[in-house]
Amino acid sequence: MTPIVTRLLRSALLAGAVAAACACSAPGSAGGSDTPDPRSTRTTAPTSGSAPVQQLALRPDLDAAYAVTWPWRLVGDATLEFRGPAGPAACTAARVTLDEGSSQVTVRLEIGGIPGAGECAAIAEASRVEVPLSDPLGNRAVRVRP
Repeated sequence: MTPIVTRLLRSALLAGAVAAACACSAPGSAGGSDTPDPRSTRTTAPTSGSAPVQQLALRPDLDAAYAVTWPWRLVGDATLEFRGPAGPAACTAARVTLDEGSSQVTVRLEIGGIPGAGECAAIAEASRVEVPLSDPLGNRAVRVRP
């Protein structure tokens, strides 16, 4: 099997794992109110489990990248943390497209293989990606787009 076919198969397996994990996560509000803001895509990021959560590096150069819509939460004033399943951090990284406006922040998160990483196990591990904002989130809505 060629390396590109292997990466495409791995991406397909991870996309299925992402879909299964997203189906199990409950949407809600991560803020102090029990009523979610209808303008926001905020959901509660998974925080349970005894398994460690690996951090994926942010990189512009990914192989076989695919968009994910993982749940997010605000960490500090100006960092969004996304959590979901991905391949091992030695082989997998994230790419973020961020559009910050005065009333809204739009995020596109992609997961893909690290070029030159070689063969990796096709397993899904609990992962997180930290997305730094240029300014504190404040009252701005967050939209996660596929």
